[in-house]
Amino acid sequence: FIMGEAQGGIISVAFDSTGKNTSFLFRDVNTKVKTVIEKNEITYQVEIKGTGELISAEPGTIDITNKRDIKKMEHMINKEVEHRCRSAVNKAQKLGSDPFGFGDKLHRTHPEVWKKIENRWEEIFPHVKVNITADFSVEHSGLIDKTLHIR
Repeated sequence: FIMGEAQGGIISVAFDSTGKNTSFLFRDVNTKVKTVIEKNEITYQVEIKGTGELISAEPGTIDITNKRDIKKMEHMINKEVEHRCRSAVNKAQKLGSDPFGFGDKLHRTHPEVWKKIENRWEEIFPHVKVNITADFSVEHSGLIDKTLHIR
């Protein structure tokens, strides 16, 4: 997601506190990374947007005709994507590795800043701020019935 290379896939999330899972097939993913320099601090704003469809849900989990349920599902998907991306960034920062190309982005957007710090990027990268927001929308549902019930 962070590198803008996710073209499609499936993500499963717990719909509510019951822990019942739903699966979302995402597609049309678009990632924008903005570099912000303020008071000698480097911050990256990562915005991930996409669409997809609900493809499976445990019985009794979600009413696909209820807009509130769909909004809740979108919220849960967004939280999960943000969590996974933050975890990946945190791990990379702990390792002092930049597999996402944030340094390259800084070099392209702020070459004067990059020139001053490029030799120290491995030391600096673990301390840069990376803010991640996800905005996925459920456009369709692959589910047949509006609700699934246990019989």
